[in-house]
Amino acid sequence: MKIDLCISPLLLPPYSEGVDRVVVVDVWRASSTIVTMLGNGAKAVYPLDSLEKAEAKAAMGEIVGAERDARRCSFARCGNSPCEYQPHWVAGRFIYFTTTNGTHALAEAMKIAKEEVLVGAFINIEALARYLARHTGTVLILAAGWRDKMSLEDSLFAGALYSSLSRLADLTPLSDSIRSMNTIWNDHNEELALYLSTTDHYARLEAIGLEEDAAYCLKQSIWDVVPVCQNVKGETMIVDKQRR
Repeated sequence: MKIDLCISPLLLPPYSEGVDRVVVVDVWRASSTIVTMLGNGAKAVYPLDSLEKAEAKAAMGEIVGAERDARRCSFARCGNSPCEYQPHWVAGRFIYFTTTNGTHALAEAMKIAKEEVLVGAFINIEALARYLARHTGTVLILAAGWRDKMSLEDSLFAGALYSSLSRLADLTPLSDSIRSMNTIWNDHNEELALYLSTTDHYARLEAIGLEEDAAYCLKQSIWDVVPVCQNVKGETMIVDKQRR
């Protein structure tokens, strides 16, 4: 299996040829929230790439989660906190979802993946690795970042996924980006929370009291969930590949 990392959607064009699967990661917090929604029983998540689309869905009575700049949008039932999406109301529901960075990255990934787009986070990393190891071809990890800039937590996830996959499959790294993140992961995985506490995005979350979200999103392999994007009647729908 060939594997690579794109550290920002803005840099995606040079990576766009010959990609079989794209793994989109927004550790803090969109991909972690999507995994949690599905893990808590949501039937599907519909990612939306604009506030206008999300507000229109809310006006139609749909369940909408919406966030910009780490804060919940006023028209939405929930924001982008995984802790909001509890089983007692999520189970069996369809949820429309838009965020500052993650849903934009998903939209860009859908344009280039030949086979499928998957959603990755630390909280489902082993389930994702096992799924990917059953396939061949080229995997691109697309880090959502923050407004097209690199975010260390997202890129570092690529190093972690590389490490997990390397125990299950033969890997060929395609660039220095994936190799360097694997090196950083090997150096800092035992102190992950401390290492990432100095990042820009942690500071944003801390400033508005979301340390609990940040800590939850760094837990590893607590969900046996593999979110996959499907195109259904012109809309992107995310479902759990593991669900029977």
